[in-house]
Amino acid sequence: MISQVLPEVAKQDTKPKQKFLLFILDDMVEYLGPDFLGPLYPQIVGQICNYTNSKYAAIRQASVYGIGMVAQHGGNAFAPLSQQCLLSLKTAIDFPIDAATKEKKSKATQFYHARDNAIAALGKILKHQSGCVPMNDLVPFWMSNLPLTHDMEEAHIANKFLAEAMLKGPQFILGNNAERLEKLVMILGEICWKKQCEPETLDMLSVVIANMSQDANVAGTFKTLCETKLSEEHRGRITSVYMMCNEEVRQKVAGYLAAA
Repeated sequence: MISQVLPEVAKQDTKPKQKFLLFILDDMVEYLGPDFLGPLYPQIVGQICNYTNSKYAAIRQASVYGIGMVAQHGGNAFAPLSQQCLLSLKTAIDFPIDAATKEKKSKATQFYHARDNAIAALGKILKHQSGCVPMNDLVPFWMSNLPLTHDMEEAHIANKFLAEAMLKGPQFILGNNAERLEKLVMILGEICWKKQCEPETLDMLSVVIANMSQDANVAGTFKTLCETKLSEEHRGRITSVYMMCNEEVRQKVAGYLAAA
């Protein structure tokens, strides 16, 4: 049956049928995985990737969600498919918004949901498949497209990963010479509030901000960037989260990281 589904995807030329079949393929890679699917797995991933350039935002969203699941659940099977997945995600992230979409709120919202899902899928690749992708290129590209602005479920996941990565090794996010510190400050100004983060993530961000404020290598620049690059509202968000940090919170965060 699975082998019969694959050719059917390519035949479908209507949005509802394409979306339904992509949901099936997404479930296959999420819940069955390469061990069960065997030699069909690359074909399924290829079909999912084929739709990241669809003119329909809902189809692009279903496609990039599937790529994220391939990264998260594909294990070693992801490596030979990584280039195809990365190129497909870039197509979705760079997909242009036209004038007609901009003018209609519902269509614009759907467009940005699809784009957020593509950026989120890239984050899943960084988290789960860092050993087989060019991290030095992908981390700056991923950060340049943060924060996510429409799909708050995916924003919560992306922001948690960002906080965890900063706590485990700031160089991963900031770069060898903290060259991405300004971008991180801009992101923090946007995400340091309840809409963008779960309470656990806000705890982690409070420690991230406290650590940077006490790090002689970046503290001065961090303070200057906050003062010169952020609005009063965004500075206030960072300050409020920073004020959460105390020994109890640090212990909670250490527990989060140990359990991750």
